[in-house]
Amino acid sequence: MSAVLPSLVCATLAAITQEAGLARPLVRYHVGHQDALLHKALQRFIQRTQKLYQQLLPQSFADIDEFIEILYCNDSPQYINDVQIAAALISASANNPTIKVPIKSWFSNRSQWCYQHISHHYPKASEQQKRAVSAGVMGVSFNVNG
Repeated sequence: MSAVLPSLVCATLAAITQEAGLARPLVRYHVGHQDALLHKALQRFIQRTQKLYQQLLPQSFADIDEFIEILYCNDSPQYINDVQIAAALISASANNPTIKVPIKSWFSNRSQWCYQHISHHYPKASEQQKRAVSAGVMGVSFNVNG
């Protein structure tokens, strides 16, 4: 187990290889260390979630309740997996400078996506209120039991 991945210690090789889109025997044979596997999973995670954010524009939702439902009432296995992966990657980035920059960028993009939804549905709110609500929504959206 790599010391670089303290928050991913409980992840099974099968779960990691599935996220990376690789066959487990190939990973065992070709990947010399878990860091390479982490980077592949990180890349796929960012690509998949960014594509999702591009599809779910503020105009896609009749009201803020629909947006909130996507964040909090989505019990699909992929969504729960993505939330858990995001939380683990954010945690791991504190001790791994090579993933810190892409995770920081991903988090910034996700925060902006959330802010755009809040701004779209509450145009008269102050910037401070919009940012505060967006930050709260971001924090709570990572609170998933799985």
